[in-house]
Amino acid sequence: MYRVILTTSRRPNNRVRSFVKELYLTLPKAIRLNRGHLSMEELAREALLLRAERVVIVSSRRGNPGIIRFYSVEPRSLTLVNLASIIVRGVSLAREGGRGYPGEKPRGLYVSTDKTLTAREFGRALTIGLGALMEPAPGLLEARIRKRGKNTVSLSFFYEGKPVGPRLLLSRPQHMIKQEDSNPIIGPLEKEDTQMGV
Repeated sequence: MYRVILTTSRRPNNRVRSFVKELYLTLPKAIRLNRGHLSMEELAREALLLRAERVVIVSSRRGNPGIIRFYSVEPRSLTLVNLASIIVRGVSLAREGGRGYPGEKPRGLYVSTDKTLTAREFGRALTIGLGALMEPAPGLLEARIRKRGKNTVSLSFFYEGKPVGPRLLLSRPQHMIKQEDSNPIIGPLEKEDTQMGV
């Protein structure tokens, strides 16, 4: 999995902040960054300073997390390239559902989907956006995606067989996957330890 900066759009409300904090406590290799007044270029600069290959921005809608955008970092031009975007229809925070967090940071993330085309497309978006794997291995966090409607899936996280972190109901925008990352800084199989509201 890539090293990922998790942040929000400007002026987030408390629920969006809580959601980003829970993602940070759940996802491996995540770095939480308070957005403040940082521009997109400044976020790209921060990502390079922190050696992060991805920036994930959570925007709000009607007081709740509304859209998650996944960006790759283009070091030469100090820009963020939008790779994928996912609409959030609903969130159950871990504290609301009695779920905890991994006791230790998992060493990576893999995506499991049901056999539907819808779930597999969301899985591909997460794979592109986070550098997740598609095969299980010891010590990995599982992102479990299951179809719920025509363009809707549920996303739950499991670590060592136990549910952890937030649960999400996700919806597909018209173009979920914007583009593939043609020049990743570090690929998903790296060696261990080595404008709307945005």
